Amino acid sequence: MSSQIVNNASENQAQCVVTPCPLCQMQLDIYQERYQDATDSKPRLPIIHLSQLVGLALGLDNEKLGLDLNIINATKLV
Repeated sequence: MSSQIVNNASENQAQCVVTPCPLCQMQLDIYQERYQDATDSKPRLPIIHLSQLVGLALGLDNEKLGLDLNIINATKLV
């Protein structure tokens, strides 16, 4: 299911996946390489938490939002 989430987002030209659940964000971000490789899927998207998206909308910088700490590079969203 995790692979389907990322693949569907990529197919619909999403730049990232946003989740309100911290555990979901962690699961999708940390293990994305593993489940995408297991399903022979190519897309890799940044997975960010809803609070990070709100921070981006408010103009906060990457460091304050922790985007540089995400496994899949999320700093390119700015």
